[in-house]
Amino acid sequence: MTDVAKKKKNLQKHIEKLFEKKQQGFDVETDLNKAYDELTRLECMEAMGIQREEDVPITEDEAEEAGMSDIDIALGFMDGSVIPTKEHKTPMEKEHGKIVGYRMDPYHDVTIYEDGYEDRFYIGE
Repeated sequence: MTDVAKKKKNLQKHIEKLFEKKQQGFDVETDLNKAYDELTRLECMEAMGIQREEDVPITEDEAEEAGMSDIDIALGFMDGSVIPTKEHKTPMEKEHGKIVGYRMDPYHDVTIYEDGYEDRFYIGE
């Protein structure tokens, strides 16, 4: 049984106990809502195939707050452990705007930018 499945099973038992307390007249609505939110999160992790809590990806903002270097964050983008949250532009996009289209010319891939600039990449014969 995976870590996520164990936590989910324990949480379901906790929810049952909270529900019993609610039937006895105790005010446990807040705790019950938190438990249901956590159960939903665990079910989502399970559906995504995540078996351990440590495997959950973090956001780019969380990585920066944790003090990760730019290189570690970039590597995290590639291996899926960090989710990008900011808009990242290439140097060409910074200079010419967003990409509005692509075209193939003989021996070239052409990228078309907002300002009309066309970047031609030679692909060979």
